[in-house]
Amino acid sequence: MNKNIKLMNIEIKKLEKLASYDQNKKFRILIIFFLGFLTLLTFFMIMFALMYSKQKTLLITFSSIASASFLLLVFLIGPFCMLLTLSKWMNFLMNKKPGENIWSKYHPGNVSIVFNLFIGILVFNTLNNKGLKITKTERKVIESVLLFN
Repeated sequence: MNKNIKLMNIEIKKLEKLASYDQNKKFRILIIFFLGFLTLLTFFMIMFALMYSKQKTLLITFSSIASASFLLLVFLIGPFCMLLTLSKWMNFLMNKKPGENIWSKYHPGNVSIVFNLFIGILVFNTLNNKGLKITKTERKVIESVLLFN
């Protein structure tokens, strides 16, 4: 067990569950499928809107479908992608050797870490039962460990 994990004073079940989403192939395939579907839907609707731009009703229909699918892409699939990112970070953090840096060459900015952590834990708390929910203080502890490693 990593020294940072022991210092966090958070139940190990919560951290293991949070890190397990990165290893779950069904979860990743489901997200990739919907991400690809919505991306293709948005692309084709924009192409159809450009092809049928002379007809106002078709232009409005295709444009509205493209914008709705883009909004679904951002607001529905985006948080699940952030949960996958957070899960990968927690996996690195749990398997880290003493003295090893979890950020290999690229260290994301502090705002990016805080935003991904907030949205990822929000989705995690939505998916899990009351016993595994991560509280605000636990989120702050995880945030400080991620920021200063």
